[in-house]
Order: sequence, then structure tokens, then C-alpha cells
Amino acid sequence: IINEDLVESVDYLPGGYGVEYGRSTGGVININTSSTYPKTFRAEASVDLLDSSAVVQGRAGKDGRWGLTAAGRRSYIDAFLPFFTGDSGFTVKPYWWDYQIKLDDLHKDNGRFTVLMMGFGDKLYLGTPEDVAQGTDQDQQGDADVNYGAHRLIVQYNHRFGNNLTARFTPSIGLDEVGFAVGDAFKFNQWFWLSEVRADLLWEADDWITVRPGIDFLGGPYEVTIELPYSPASFADTDPLAEREDFATTFDGGAWSITPFIESWIKPLNGSDKLMLVPGLRFNTFMLDTYTIFSIDPRFSARYSPIEGMTIKGGTGLYHQPPQGPDLGFNSDDIRVDYEYAWSSELGIEQQFNEVFEAELTAFYKELNELIIQNEDIESDDDPFFVNGGEGRVRGIEVMLRHNPVGQFFGWISYTLSKAERYAVPVEDRGGTRPSEADSWRPFEYDQTHILVALAGLELPKDWGVSSRFRYVTGNPYTPYTGAIYDIDQDSYFPFQEGEPLQDRLPPFIALDLRADKRFTFKRWWLEAYVDLLNVVRGQNPEGLEYNYDYTEEAYIRGLPFIPSVGVRAEVEF
Repeated sequence: IINEDLVESVDYLPGGYGVEYGRSTGGVININTSSTYPKTFRAEASVDLLDSSAVVQGRAGKDGRWGLTAAGRRSYIDAFLPFFTGDSGFTVKPYWWDYQIKLDDLHKDNGRFTVLMMGFGDKLYLGTPEDVAQGTDQDQQGDADVNYGAHRLIVQYNHRFGNNLTARFTPSIGLDEVGFAVGDAFKFNQWFWLSEVRADLLWEADDWITVRPGIDFLGGPYEVTIELPYSPASFADTDPLAEREDFATTFDGGAWSITPFIESWIKPLNGSDKLMLVPGLRFNTFMLDTYTIFSIDPRFSARYSPIEGMTIKGGTGLYHQPPQGPDLGFNSDDIRVDYEYAWSSELGIEQQFNEVFEAELTAFYKELNELIIQNEDIESDDDPFFVNGGEGRVRGIEVMLRHNPVGQFFGWISYTLSKAERYAVPVEDRGGTRPSEADSWRPFEYDQTHILVALAGLELPKDWGVSSRFRYVTGNPYTPYTGAIYDIDQDSYFPFQEGEPLQDRLPPFIALDLRADKRFTFKRWWLEAYVDLLNVVRGQNPEGLEYNYDYTEEAYIRGLPFIPSVGVRAEVEF
């Protein structure tokens, strides 16, 4: 969602991160934008089979005070895919666009002033052939699509007051939109006009301690619309012969989260970076009209360097996530769900062998509690559709081996071995007695046991370059349909499932991509021609399953096919 020319670094924080981040039991991706600009303006454009992008960057104003970047991208892979898939039946068509406009004050000596306006849209369309229909019931026919988009205006202002105190202030406003639809009857849309403020103080009280108080504010008006072919009460006890009632609701209001936090960076070994201790505390609030919930997140992390090039790191803490979207139910005046929370811990080691080779190993464990689940005891529309009560656990290891871009070769290999499970029996139904361990845990819907990614690139003489990427990911669990009952009143088939939930897995995702490029350099501009061979080797790579009208046959909705993408990229200075 951000042009590569604006990115200075990307921090991937799967767990154990500090109290400045919250409202999530998952990981964080932190993108730091660059404040480096060329002395003269440059324009760059690229065109290939997947998308087109352009960026203009340079300095303006007296003595080149202001740094300016404008960038944009637009995909059209959905238009070209039919040429490679042919008449394959089930199709997957992704679509995306994004833009960024950034202004930097390059002459601010005692801090930083930046304005960034950005936006993006992302849509995934799942199409089915016309001859694959679920009877004559229109609710069970049609295609599916998921879309997500956002716009942001972000201002960052940092100011140093002497050598020991720095204030950081980052306000932003924007719009988030999420939607999905299945056929003509299942629809969900959510709009959130939000304002956000992140502010903190960095006070270096002494050489060995820095104190950081701050606040994380997020809020604004929202609107949610839901359309279903059944009333929520019918989900718990569905009768295929009963008359259906269409259900539609729209509710709006305001959601607010005002969260103060404080943490300390402590260097107990005479102010040396050899040992760093970071205790922190975050006080969460979430308000939705008259609905208000609170929670407290204590967290702690540490880094220790016993020898040069080696760092041992670890962290543990509590992470709360407020209800989101459909989790809030169908009645905004009667919300009965609370925070989900996770106790997350990790322990790892980083080893820098030299300027070329480095390695990292991390073990992690996360215990999830009060997960929002469907209420199994719905008897009327007055009963909540969702309740807290689920449990989960995630554990595994991550390994990374990296060859930095020194010399002609660069590359890395990453591997994750993990297991994500949730307790199959809701808290309310246990009656104080747990079933056996073997029968009480099942995988999450997105549990992936193995994730392997390998990337390598080589710079050849005469400005040639070649690179490749290989990916292997375990398929997601799913629950197959065993058969279906024919509903003569509706002229459609009502499917049913037998056996344990999520007992089967989709085939693994396998993909090998290759690339070759050649650069031509001139006095004030350069041109690069490249060929990307996407999915040279690929598995079945299913995005999901589709059944025929009576659920006696099934077929995979496959991902992207083999795509040879030829493109050019050029840059000119002016």
C-alpha cells in the first residue's frame, strides 16, 4: 500500500511488542517512511502485466527546504487473467490501487515535520461458472467478493527541547471501509470515519533510564449494514423446511478509544546498551455510544548482548482486543461482548556473524482467552448472537537466515513451524468438567503448520540481474460437507456436515517465481527491462471450495495461474 521509494524500513513485530501498540491480540507491521530526497527532481514509472506505477520526488522552496514525493499505482491483472486461465470455471481476480503524497521539512534542526496523505483499495473477486448453481434459490447463487480500502491524512511533528526531552505528536484523520458479499443475500459493509492521535514524551532522566509517557487516541463515527437471508435466531436451530425471513439492519454511532500508556527503557549496566529492560503499562478504554469497557495491559521485554554480534531477546505481556465489526452483534443498544485478550511470550536469539551473514531464532507462545464465539443457546431475537467464552493457544518457532546485499549476491530463508488451536467447547457448556485433551482442541481456520519462504538474487556483469522466490505454506483446515437434504418448498439443497469440525485440509500453497532484468544507463536517465515469471511451478493453490447443486461434488477455486509479466521501468532527472 506504500510505494517502495517512500519506505525507509519495515518492522515486523509478531508479538512481544511494547505498550505504544494495542487493540490487537495479533502482530504489528510498522512502516517507517524515508526523509531522504535527491537534490534534483526525479520521475520514475514502471509498466508491466500486473500494474502500472509512477513516482515523482525532489526538493522545492528556498534552499531546497521542502522534500516532496507523489506516487501512485493501479492494477489491471483482473483484465489479463482470462488470457492465461482460459475457460477454467472458478476464477480468482484481485484488484488494487494506491496513492501517496508526502511533504517533509528538511531544514527543521530540532525535530521533524512531515505531512503524508495516502489511500488504497483492495478487492478480491471469486467467480463461479454459470452452470454451477445451488438449485433455483437465488440466495445460494452468484459470486463472492471482499473489499477493503482506506484514506489517511497524517501529520508528524517531533520537537527536541534540549538534550534530554523530546515531544512527538502524530495526529491523523481518515476513512476505513470494509465489505464482503456472497451471492445476492449475504452482505456486510462497515464505514469508519476516524480521527487518531499518537503523542508521547521521551525524557532521558539519566544515562541509564528513559521514561516515555504517551497517549493513543482513536475514534469517530461509524455505520454498519448487514443483510442476511435468515434471522439471527434461526442460526442456532435451522430447519430446512421452515419458511425463511430476510433480515437486514443498519446501525450507526460513535466509537472511541482513549488509551494512556507509560514505559521505561532501563540500562542497568552503567548505561550500556549491553542490557536493556523495558517495563510498560497500557490502560485500554473502548466506548461505543453507551457501551464502555476497560482493561489493563502490563508488558515487559529485555535485550541482552553477552558477546559482540549476539543478542538474546525476550518479552511477555497482556494484549486486549475490543470487539470488531460483526462481533458487536445485531443490536447496537444491547452489546454483551467484552474484550478478547491474549498473554503472549517470546524468546529468541539474534546472531550477526559478519557484515554479510546473520541469523535469528525465535520461539513463541500465546494463550488466548474470552474469544468471541457464536452463542449456542439462542432461543429468541433478544438473545445475543455472539458471546465471550472461547479459548485458544498458538505456539511455534521462527528461523531466519539472511545474506545481506553485500557484493553480487543477496538472499534469505525464513521458516515458521506453528500450531494454532482453539478450545472446541464454549465455557458456558463445560459444567465445570473439561473433556479429554484429545477431544477438546481443534485448529483455527487459518492454522498453517509450515511456512517456508526462500529468496535469492544475483547481480551479473553488464547490468544484468536474476532472482527467484519460492514459497510453501500448509493448506488451511476446513470442514467438508457430507451431503445435502432437498428442500422442496425452496427448490434447493440444504447441506449438512458430519464428523469433527475442520477435520480436513486444503492442499498446500506452492509457488516458484523467477525474474531477469537488464538496466541501460544514460547520462540523465536509465531504463530497466524485466521479465517476471510468476508461478513457474505451482501447486493446486486453492483459495476455497465450491460444491455443485446437491453437494455431491466439489472443486477448488484456484489462485493465480502461471503469468509471464514483461515490463519496463525508467527514471529521469530534471
